[in-house]
Amino acid sequence: MKVRSNKILIWIIISLWILTSSIPLAYANDNSIPRIAGQDRYSTARIISEQFKNEDADYVILATGKGYADALGASVLAYQKNAPILLTSDSVDASAEAISYITNHLKSDGTIYIMGGQGAIGLEFETYLNNKGYTIKRLGGSSRYDTDVLIAEELKVASGTPVVIASGENFPDALSMSSPAAANGWPILLVEANTIPQVVRDYLAKLQPSKVYIGGGSAVISLNVESTIKQVSPNSQLTRIQGTDRYDTSAKIAKFFFPTSNLITVASGISFPDALSGSVLAAKNKSPILLIDQSGSVLPEPLLSYLSSNENKSNLDFLILGGEGVISNSQAGLLSQSLNPDLVTSSQAGAQLLSLLNEQRKSKGLSALISDAELNNLAQLRCVDLEASNISYYSEKYGSIDDMLNSNNYQFQDVGYDLYGSNNPTNVIEALTTSSNADRKSLNPKFNFVGIGVTDSPTNGKLITLIYVQK
Repeated sequence: MKVRSNKILIWIIISLWILTSSIPLAYANDNSIPRIAGQDRYSTARIISEQFKNEDADYVILATGKGYADALGASVLAYQKNAPILLTSDSVDASAEAISYITNHLKSDGTIYIMGGQGAIGLEFETYLNNKGYTIKRLGGSSRYDTDVLIAEELKVASGTPVVIASGENFPDALSMSSPAAANGWPILLVEANTIPQVVRDYLAKLQPSKVYIGGGSAVISLNVESTIKQVSPNSQLTRIQGTDRYDTSAKIAKFFFPTSNLITVASGISFPDALSGSVLAAKNKSPILLIDQSGSVLPEPLLSYLSSNENKSNLDFLILGGEGVISNSQAGLLSQSLNPDLVTSSQAGAQLLSLLNEQRKSKGLSALISDAELNNLAQLRCVDLEASNISYYSEKYGSIDDMLNSNNYQFQDVGYDLYGSNNPTNVIEALTTSSNADRKSLNPKFNFVGIGVTDSPTNGKLITLIYVQK
């Protein structure tokens, strides 16, 4: 990996910060990706809060760590009030991490916002904190939608302010939208899949937002909801940002609002607490929140596509929220690898090659090859090395393709590969699928995954590596 001067400066600053601070910032093993993590979601929230605001605070926000419903809109209020988001458990005694931050950082006349009703955070907390002299302001309605509108009203935004619409029935899209919403002061309004609750509809009618950003596809927020928004606020400009799943949607949200961000906050797409606590920190850093699958062995393809398209891709850094139980060290390692400039590929060229190749396989009655993110990374590394190895199947740097996969602990049953130099993708696929070796490589029925690397070459136009594997 090339060493960049700005990265040296960043790590000098972080190193000095570690030496002068008691905040435990953990690092993923064997890579350069910083990780904010505690023993559990509650300590992680406290550590995030201390990084967000490690001095006296005027406000803090309490949200339950047991459920996401009442706090999906809290990031915008937290950013406005410069307040960290702390998570509570079932009782004051079980919420020592949140109480510790309040005791150490909240001013004696400070205000504590409690998100949700007593079913979410019990009256015990109000009594305890009131007795300590703090001002308590509970924003809790009879439903998650009532609570959400109470949070929006507390923002006191001007008429015409844009809003974000997200599902109140699941958390991923709302959390992906939380950073841009908070950074811009846009209320997050929750809706059901097919209807807009009356309290939300009334708020929209009163606000008449100039723009409405819908996070997620029609499966989570239906076209009927979109039609209702147009009826309630006819002059609003609607923009829907959606992908094929939560990870694709997250990447598209990042690309839409943060095309040049040099810091990417990474959180689990399966578990909500760390992204909820970290949403206000991401907004402060002008960083998107990108979700990844904590059980996945590869990075989501949409994330890699966003990295490739990021206009500031030569200066990217990551920040992981949560411990190894939510984002493994192997995934952190993949993130670290993705910072390698050699891995920044032409995703459009790779997608075109895969499409052409699968057309040929279909014509032969073969199943389509599936793009594998980790294999794409390895193919790209090998591709960059092709020029140095004079388009040889053996590399002085990586050895054979088999050696390269094995040294990177890539699991496979069988492997085939093609190395090629050309400016014309159609010619490449024609050559690969009509060669005498095609039945053992590109048209081999046992191969079900492929990695494609594409890079420019001063002597060969474009160098292309295709690695086919059977899993």
